Amino acid sequence: KETGNFPITNPYIDTLDLSEEIFGRPHSLKWLCERLGIKTTIQHRALPDALVTARVFVKLVEYLGENRIDEFIRGKRG
Repeated sequence: KETGNFPITNPYIDTLDLSEEIFGRPHSLKWLCERLGIKTTIQHRALPDALVTARVFVKLVEYLGENRIDEFIRGKRG
């Protein structure tokens, strides 16, 4: 939600928010990978974590479907 002392002002979708929408609460990246069937071996390294997060994001969006992701985005915008 913030980076350093500067708020993030560009549009974004947080995988933790998506996790909460789908599973009722936010979950760790490891838990999401296990739940969504995404294989990962390297953890807590910037590039592998970013790539795995992208795969998790795609799976979560697929899980929600087009209509629900649109509703989710509208709801987050207020």
